[in-house]
Amino acid sequence: VLDYRTSVSGVEAHHLTNENGALPFEVVQEQVLSMISPDTILVGHALQNDLKALKIVHTKVVDTALLFKVHGKTDWQKHKLRSLVSLMRQKIATLEHFTADTPHDSRQDADWALKLALYEASIYPKMTAPLKLQTFPRKIFISEIPKGTTRQEVQALFRGGVVSDIVYQLQSDINEWHGRATVLFPSQAERDSAISALARFACVHAGPFRDWSTRKDVPKMQAELEAYFSRYGRVAGCRVFRLRTAPGMSTSPVAQINCHPATARALLEAGDLHNMATHRGFFKVKIVEEEATKKRCTVPLNNGHFVAKVQ
Repeated sequence: VLDYRTSVSGVEAHHLTNENGALPFEVVQEQVLSMISPDTILVGHALQNDLKALKIVHTKVVDTALLFKVHGKTDWQKHKLRSLVSLMRQKIATLEHFTADTPHDSRQDADWALKLALYEASIYPKMTAPLKLQTFPRKIFISEIPKGTTRQEVQALFRGGVVSDIVYQLQSDINEWHGRATVLFPSQAERDSAISALARFACVHAGPFRDWSTRKDVPKMQAELEAYFSRYGRVAGCRVFRLRTAPGMSTSPVAQINCHPATARALLEAGDLHNMATHRGFFKVKIVEEEATKKRCTVPLNNGHFVAKVQ
């Protein structure tokens, strides 16, 4: 086990010992399979994560992450379970209170999901209208903090707020440890002033990449673009995607790259048309002017960066 995710799961090393009754994965998987059949309805929140961990395929589910829509947002954005509990407690009095920033309790989570699903079934064919995302007007959420960064280094950037302890988690997709923390301010005005004052990476839009119109290997395209733009300086990340079109139509991929302000200046000096070894045709590069009040930004930190977000 490389990361117990104790801050989220509550699991510590001693919980997974034979002396404390821990069972092999295969035994737990078999016990779950013995309790369900293809007709069993599983109820939970973001159940794809539980089923993936158990290596089980089961299609008859009621998932509260899908039942309750986010107001004014696309379908990919979901409410967190604890947010739903807070938002729905006025309608479901039996939803127990919880203490923020404490590890999850799997029994409590299951009970919450069942009560939320049963409420929605009780009002059928009506359904709960899309809910606004829960807001935290005095907090800034920080993620992707480089391993080894001290709380004092982050605190120096937020003199008006109090930075929590940094909790590191292993990001399995990139095999790197990243930290998370929150910054609490006395008021929303001070929070908003702090997020506006942060130095931030510039946002670069690139494309269209017509030579890549038939490619589908998005991670490889992103890696190639990061390598290319890194020639001009520090790059914090790259996202390749296709713009939405009418059904049946296809478009060439485009990209959004976060880079250090000095890197952005170097790109501007190099001109707005670029090409590279794996994309011989020219593509456009444009520096996007971002509002200082944007709710999410990438912030330079020593030789790395972190992401700051308000909600």
